[in-house]
This record gives sequence, C-alpha cells and structure tokens, in this order.
Amino acid sequence: MEQVKLNHYQKILIDEKKRIIQQIKQIEDGVKGYGGLNKSFLDSVGELSGYDNHPADHGDITFERGKDIALRDNYRLLLDLIDDALEKIDNGTYGYCDRCGKEIPEERLEAFPYTTMCKGCKETWENYDPPRERPVEEEFLSSPYNRTFTDDTENVAFDGEDAWQKVARYGTSNTPQDVPGAITSDDAFYDADERHGEVDWGDGIEDTGFTEEFIEDVHTGNPRRRSRGEYREE
Repeated sequence: MEQVKLNHYQKILIDEKKRIIQQIKQIEDGVKGYGGLNKSFLDSVGELSGYDNHPADHGDITFERGKDIALRDNYRLLLDLIDDALEKIDNGTYGYCDRCGKEIPEERLEAFPYTTMCKGCKETWENYDPPRERPVEEEFLSSPYNRTFTDDTENVAFDGEDAWQKVARYGTSNTPQDVPGAITSDDAFYDADERHGEVDWGDGIEDTGFTEEFIEDVHTGNPRRRSRGEYREE
C-alpha cells in the first residue's frame, strides 16, 4: 500500500483511538463526577446501604450500570484492534487479511480501518460455531427447590418448598402482577393457596367445636348443637 494511503489510515486510527479513550474516561468518571464506574454502586446513587430498599428501586440503575460496563469493555476491545492496526502500519502488513493473506479492499478499510480480515473471511469466521461441551456442574443444577420439591411424591415431610412458603408469606419482591392468578399481595408467591399441615383431603375438615348440647336456633326455631365458644344462657 502506498505511503500516502497508510498515512491516511493512520490518522483515522489515531483520531478514533482518542475518541474511544475519551468515551471510556466519561463512562468511568461519570457526568460531572456522578454515576461513573470508578465509584461503587451505593456511592454512585448516594445511598449508605441498599438493604433497606426494594430491589426494584435500584433496578433501573443496575441496568444502566451493567450497560456501561458492557460499553466500556467493547471500547477496550476496539482499542486493542486499533493498536494492532497501528502496529501493522509500522511493520508494513496493514491492509492484508490475516486469514487468506489477500489485500483488503479500500472500501472496507474506510468503514472499518481496524479490520484484520476481508469480508469473506470475516463472514466465514463469524458463522463458524464449534461444538462446545457443557460444564459437568450443570448435571447437578436444577430449578429452585427442585431437589426438595416433593408435591408429586408420597413424601409428606416439611420440604424446601414449605420452608420457602413459610417465609414468603411475610413478603417478597413479587407483586400480584408477577404471579399468575394472584389477586392480593398475600397471593404473590408460588402455591400461596396451598393448605399447610394437611396430608390428604380429610385433614382439611375443620373441627367446628360443637358440643353434645342442643339449643334452639334463633332464626329457624329448630334445635341445633351449641358450639363450644357460643354464649350459653343460664
């Protein structure tokens, strides 16, 4: 490649490098010192603690912070590509495909001055999907409480699901809109309508506490059993 063209692309790469460095600095320092990645999450939002807040209160900030981290990491990758391209200009290998060795068209270099492959080789590389073995740990992973979720078995012991329901009834991050069929906040966790302390349908029959004594029903005049807690006229 002619020296004039090399100087042209070198200037483009240097200007792009300056721009990216400035973008990274802004993400890390924040706007006027507020919200940058150089500060901790709590410092960036002006909180002493996050334990007293509902998780949704910090949800949007957590999302934005995660997005900033992704943008910064992407900028760092671009910086590496730019540095490699500048090094290729110095050693005379700039503008040639790393894969096939052919010259990269100038139209592509104008659009992506830091590219290291021609269009065809880049598409082949991006479409290549090598087989990947899944981590062996995944064989032991399961959905929450799956190993102690025994509703479909004969086990009637207090299991993991029961333990969760015991504490969930005091409140969770869910609202009725998060749980299908839920109407109130008391219903906003899994199997909230499940009867506790019952093994089969017979356990659901309540002891109404009737005595053996018959009294006259004030509404119908018919005799009926008096309940234990009912006032008794002497």
